[in-house]
Amino acid sequence: MLNKGTYTAKMTDYGITTTQAGLPQLKCSFAITDGATVYNMAWYGSFKEGKARDITIKTMLSVMDLFAEPNEIENELAKIAEQGAASGLLNCEKDYSVVVEQEPDQTGKVRARIRWVNNPGGTASFERLAATDAKKLFSGMGLSGAVAQLKAENPGLTKKKTTSNLPF
Repeated sequence: MLNKGTYTAKMTDYGITTTQAGLPQLKCSFAITDGATVYNMAWYGSFKEGKARDITIKTMLSVMDLFAEPNEIENELAKIAEQGAASGLLNCEKDYSVVVEQEPDQTGKVRARIRWVNNPGGTASFERLAATDAKKLFSGMGLSGAVAQLKAENPGLTKKKTTSNLPF
C-alpha cells in the first residue's frame, strides 16, 4: 500500500462513472511511481451539488486543463463519458501532484486514496483577509501571551537588523 504523502503522477485514463447512489462522477486513473514501484490509483470527482462539485469543476478547469464554456460543459462531459482519454479533453501529458491519504473503506480495511489532485508545486495564489476580519479571527486566541512566553523562553529572539543599503 502506498504511504500517505504527496507524489508526482501521470493521468493514464479518465471517464464518467456513477456512484452507488447512481450519481455521475469523474474517475481519473493515475500511475504513481514510488521508487521502483508503480501504483495505479483512481481519483473520483463528485458532481453532486455542493463543495465537492465545486472542487471537481475547479480541478478539471484549472488543474486538468479542460477548456469549456459554461454552455459547453455538459457536451464536453458527455464526450468524456463516451470516449474517455481518447477525447483529449483532459491533459494526460503533464505531471500532476497527487495527495495520498490512508483511510478505512466501507468494510473498515485501511486503504490508500488519492484525496487531492494539484498542479506540481501547488499554487502561489491565495485570497487575503481584510485586516478587520483577521483581527476578529485572532481576538481571544491568546496569541500575545504565546508570543510573550516564547520570547521569555528564548531571549535571543530579537528583530533582525538590516545591514544592507539595498532598496529590497
